[in-house]
Amino acid sequence: MWLDSRFRLCPVSDQPLVLHGGEEYGAPFLVERLRRDHPVAWLAVGRGEAKEPIVIGNRLAAAVNEAVAGNLLQHALPYQVHLRTLALRRDQLPPFTLVISGADLAPDFAVAAVEACRSGFGVWLLVESELDLSEAIHLGVEELRMTLSEARELAPRGLSALDVAELHASSGGAYTTFLVEMHEHAELPGLRIPLGDGWVYPEPNSRYELPEDVLEGMLHMRRWTDALEVAAEHVPERVEELLHEAGPEFQQQGLLPRLHILLSMLPADFQDRESTLEWSLVAAHQVGTAKDVLPRARHYLSRFEAPELRSRYAPFAPYEEALREAVRAVEALPTPLTLWQYGRMNPDPTEGIVLLTRSVAQAELEGDAYACARAASTLAARFLHLGDFQAARTWASWGLQLYDEHGLRDGVRRLALYNELAFARMMHGDIGGLKDQLQDLHSTVENLLPRLAVGYRTVLADLERLEGNAQLACEYTHANLATAPRTQKGLRAFQHVRSLLELKRLDEASQVAESAVALSAGVPDVLDLRSKLALGMVQSFKLPHEAPATLKQIIDDGRLVFEQRAMAALHYLLARPEGLAEIPADLREKLQGLSETALRVLSGPPDVFHKVWMGLGSGRNSVLELKVLGRSSARLEGNEVHLTRRHWEILVALALHPEGLDYASLHAFLLHDDDRVSPGTLRSHVSHLRSRVPISDNPYRIDVPFTIDILEVQEYLKAGRIREAVALVNGSVLPRSSLPGIREIGEQLDQALRESVLMSGDAEALYSAAGLWDDDLEVWEASLQALHPRDPRVPLIRARIQTLQREYGTA
Repeated sequence: MWLDSRFRLCPVSDQPLVLHGGEEYGAPFLVERLRRDHPVAWLAVGRGEAKEPIVIGNRLAAAVNEAVAGNLLQHALPYQVHLRTLALRRDQLPPFTLVISGADLAPDFAVAAVEACRSGFGVWLLVESELDLSEAIHLGVEELRMTLSEARELAPRGLSALDVAELHASSGGAYTTFLVEMHEHAELPGLRIPLGDGWVYPEPNSRYELPEDVLEGMLHMRRWTDALEVAAEHVPERVEELLHEAGPEFQQQGLLPRLHILLSMLPADFQDRESTLEWSLVAAHQVGTAKDVLPRARHYLSRFEAPELRSRYAPFAPYEEALREAVRAVEALPTPLTLWQYGRMNPDPTEGIVLLTRSVAQAELEGDAYACARAASTLAARFLHLGDFQAARTWASWGLQLYDEHGLRDGVRRLALYNELAFARMMHGDIGGLKDQLQDLHSTVENLLPRLAVGYRTVLADLERLEGNAQLACEYTHANLATAPRTQKGLRAFQHVRSLLELKRLDEASQVAESAVALSAGVPDVLDLRSKLALGMVQSFKLPHEAPATLKQIIDDGRLVFEQRAMAALHYLLARPEGLAEIPADLREKLQGLSETALRVLSGPPDVFHKVWMGLGSGRNSVLELKVLGRSSARLEGNEVHLTRRHWEILVALALHPEGLDYASLHAFLLHDDDRVSPGTLRSHVSHLRSRVPISDNPYRIDVPFTIDILEVQEYLKAGRIREAVALVNGSVLPRSSLPGIREIGEQLDQALRESVLMSGDAEALYSAAGLWDDDLEVWEASLQALHPRDPRVPLIRARIQTLQREYGTA
C-alpha cells in the first residue's frame, strides 16, 4: 500500500523532514499515520501570515499544548518565544514531532523551528513550493507519486482496471487527488482529509454558504475573532455588537494589530460608533497610531458620555484633563474598566488601591476573569509602590491563579505579573526555586519582548547579588542601562550603580551617576530624582558629607516608589549613622520591618552596611552569620571569613549547641566512634578557628550573637512557614563533609523538611522541593497533585514523573 511504503521513508527522528507537494500528494495522510503511534503537534500557516509572528505563535502554542497535554506555552506571544521555550525544555519534555503545514509560506518560522527543535523533537514540514533546508530529508513529488499498482490496491472492487488506470492518469499519481476522484466515481461518501485540528472535506466538496450563515455558525461556536473577521469584510453592520466579545478576545490573544486592520477597513459609516471607536483606540495604540483615532474619539465624547470609551481616551489626554476624564468615566458608570483605569492613573496610591479593589469586586460580579486578573496585576504594582510586599505577593499570586483556573491567554500580561510576584517574593525572603524560573523566562523573552526583559534582568540582578554573583548582576543592570531611553536613564542608573558599588567599583559608579544626572536635564522632577538617587548612593561611599543633602529630598518625596526611598534612606544612614530619627516615620517603620533579604537587596555590600542594619534594630543583632546548606559562607560583622572544611564542621557543632561543648562532647558529636581525627588534631583545629571566629574556652561556644541557616529552617518548620524553610535550603549540610555527626544532622533535617513539605500540600513549596530532590518520585507526584492542571509547569512535572517511573520500574 502507498501509505505504508511512503511512511517507511519518513524518519521519526531528530532529522527534519520536508514533504513536498502538500495536500495533493498525500502529506496530511502521512502525518495522520505518524499520529497513530507518536505525539504530534500539528499547525498550519496561512497565506500572508509570514509577518504575523503572534498569529503563528498562537497556533504553535495550541498545537504544542495539545501534544504535551498541558498549558506549557502561553498565547499572545511571538513564535520565537515559544521556540526558545521548546529548545530550553527539550530535555524535560516527552519527545513529539512538530508538523507545520504551509511551512513554505513562512520560511523564517520553518527554519527557526528546525533549529529550536534540533536534538530534541522531530520536525516535519509540509510544502507546496521550494524550501531551502539542505540538512533536511526531502521527499519530493516523484518519490511521493503513487504507482498504478498502488492505485489498484486502493481501488474498491467495483471499479474496473480501465477506470482505475484512467483515474490514476488524470490524477497524475497524486494520492489525495486520486482518492477524491475515486470516491466521486465510485459514488462513495466524500473523502475527509486530516488536519491538525480535525478533518475537512477537500475544497471541491466544501459547502459554500452565505456570509451571514457563516457568521452565525461561528457565533454559535463562540469563535469571536473569526466571526469579527467575517463581519468586518462582509457584514459590517454586525461589528459593533460583536466587539463586546471579540475585542477582549483579540486583546488576550495578542492580535490587536490584526484588529486595527479590520476596523480600519470598515466603511466610514461604521467606524465612528462607540464600541468601534473604543477598540480602534486600543488597537491603534498597540501599533503606535493612536493619534489618528484620538480626534474622532474626542469628537464623539463631546456629544456623548460613553464611559468606557472615555476611560480608554483618558490616558492619552494632557495630565490634568486625563484625571478629569477618568473621574468622569467612573462617575458616569463604575465598570471594571473605568474603575481600573482611574485606579491605575490615580496619583494617590492608597486611593488607587481602593478603586482597584472595587474594580475586582465589580468584575467578579460580572464574571469577567480577565478584568480581575488585570486589576490584580495593577494592585500588585501599587502595593510594591507602597512597600507592602506581602499584599503585592498575595494579589500577584491570585492573578496568576486566575490565569490557570480560567485559561486566560494574555501571555504578555502573565509574564509581567509573574515578574511582580518574583520581586514581592524576593523582598519577603521567599526565594526558593525563584532564580531558575526567572532565568528560564528571561531566556525566552530576551531581544524579543524588551520591556519584559528589562524587568526580569532587574530581579535577576538582585538574586545574583544575594548569592554572591555580583559580576553577573552587574552585567544584567548594565544591559538595562545601555538600552534605556534618555528619560529612563535615571531609573536604570541607580540600579546599575547598586551593582557597581557591590563590586567596589566606585569611580565607574560615579561616572554612571554623573552621566545620568546630566542626561536627566529637562525631564519631570520625579524622573530627575532617580538620577540624584544614583549620585547620592555614590556619595555615601566616596563623599559621605555631601550624600545627606542629595538623598534627603528623595527620602521625603512620597511620589517615589518605596524601593527608591528605602535605598536613599539606607545610604543616608551609611553616610550619617546617627540620622535614623531624621527618616520620616512611615519610611522608618517599614525599614525596620523589612526582611534580611530585602535589606540586602536595597542597600549594598554586607561589610559596608552591616552596622546600618544593626542600627535599625528589630532583632537584627547577629554579629556572625553562617550558611551551611549547600554553599557555605560566614560573615563576621559583615566581613567574609574564609574557613577550612574542618572549621566548618566544628562551627556547625557549636552552633547547634549554644550552651557549649567540652572537648569530649565535641569529639563525640562530630565523630561518634570514628577515630579518624586524633584528639590533638581536633584541638589544633579549634585553636586555629578561634583566631578567626570568637569562641570561648572550656566549654567551647560561639561567643557572639549568631545565626545559622540550619536553625532558621527548623524554626520556620515549627512555625509552619514551609516555603521560607525550603527557600533557605540550597543543598545538604556541608555536602563535602564525611563526618558521621554532620551526616546525621543533614539526614535529620532533610527528613523533617521532606515530611513537612509533603504534609503542607503547598504547591510552590512542593515544586521547589522537587527541584531540590530531583530523584524523589513521591515529591514530584505531590507537586503535580498540588498544581492547577493548567499551570505551565504541569507538562514538565509529568514528564519528570514518567522518567522516574521508568528508572524505578514502576511505569
